[in-house]
Amino acid sequence: MSLHCEHLRDVDIPQACDLFVKVFGHSTLPDHWVWKYQHGPRLAGFNLIIRNPEGELVGHVGASVFAGQTQGRSLPMAQLSDVMVEPAARGSFDSQGVYAQLMRGMQQALQTQFPGVFAYGFVGVRPFRLGARMGLYKSQHEYRAGLMPTAQPRAWRDWFCTAQAMDWHEAFERKVFERIWCQASPRLVRPKLVRSSDYMRWRYAQHPQHTYQLWLIRSMARTNGWLVTRCMPSGQHAVIDQLSIQAGELAQADNLAALSAVDRALQSRQTQGPITLSTWGIQTPESQRLEPVIGVEFRVGEWHTLPHNPVFVPGDTDVF
Repeated sequence: MSLHCEHLRDVDIPQACDLFVKVFGHSTLPDHWVWKYQHGPRLAGFNLIIRNPEGELVGHVGASVFAGQTQGRSLPMAQLSDVMVEPAARGSFDSQGVYAQLMRGMQQALQTQFPGVFAYGFVGVRPFRLGARMGLYKSQHEYRAGLMPTAQPRAWRDWFCTAQAMDWHEAFERKVFERIWCQASPRLVRPKLVRSSDYMRWRYAQHPQHTYQLWLIRSMARTNGWLVTRCMPSGQHAVIDQLSIQAGELAQADNLAALSAVDRALQSRQTQGPITLSTWGIQTPESQRLEPVIGVEFRVGEWHTLPHNPVFVPGDTDVF
C-alpha cells in the first residue's frame, strides 16, 4: 500500500474522533477536537493523517504550536498529541509504515514553518521505546503523581504562605497573569510556554470538559505566584499548573510552601473528611512504583542542546 500524509480537513474531524476511540478506548467529541487544535493564542495547529485505499483514516498525528521562552529569548514550542495508528495498520514499523510516515511528515511540517522549534510530547514506556529506537524521541524527564504528605510538620516559612481561591474572570480583569509573567519570565532558564491571559483563558477557563480552580499564592503579604488545581474523577485534587515570581520554576522550598498553602485551603473547605493533593513535584516510595509518563523531545532537525531541560506540569499535556 502506497502511503502519503495529508492535512486533516474540518469535514474529517468526526472520522478522527472515531479513530481516537479505536486507538485509546475512550471517546472525544468534535467540539473538544476543535478547541484543542484550533482555538487559543496558538502560532499554528497541525493535523496530519494517512488514509487506506478505501479512504478511511488509519493514522493521525497532531501538534499545537504556542509561544515559548527560554533564557530571555522567544522559542516556538510544539506539543505532539494524538499519535494514532489504527490497529489493523500497525503491521509495519519500518521507514515506510504508517507511524514512520506520519512522524516524518510532522518533522518536515514543523521544520518548514518553525525552524528551531522545540517539539515535545508525553508518552508511555512502550511508545517511548519505539520512538527512541527510531531516533524520534529523547527523554527529558519521567513524571509520576506523588501525594502531598498529610499531618507533616510545617516549616516556619509555610505559615507565611497563603493560597487564596480566585475567580478566573477576576484574574483576567486584574491582569494577574501578565503581571506575574512579567516578573517571573526574566528568571526562567528552562523552556516554558508563555502563560498569558489569552493562554490561560483558552487552556483552563474555556476548557470544554474540565473545571479548574485558580489559587493566588501570597507570601509575607506579597503576591508570589499562582497555582491551578483540578478535582479528578477519583476525588483527588491534582496540581495542574503553577508559576512563581521568585524563582520562575518554583524552587523546592517555595514549591513546598505553595503546595502546603493550597493543601490547607482545600482542607478548610472540605466538610466530609480529609482530601488528598497530588503533584508531579513530589515523589514518594509509592509513586516511584508507578509506571511513568515520559516527557520527551521530538526531534525536528537537530536535537536541542539546552543548559536546562524543561520541567513540565500536567497542564502542558492535553490530558489533565
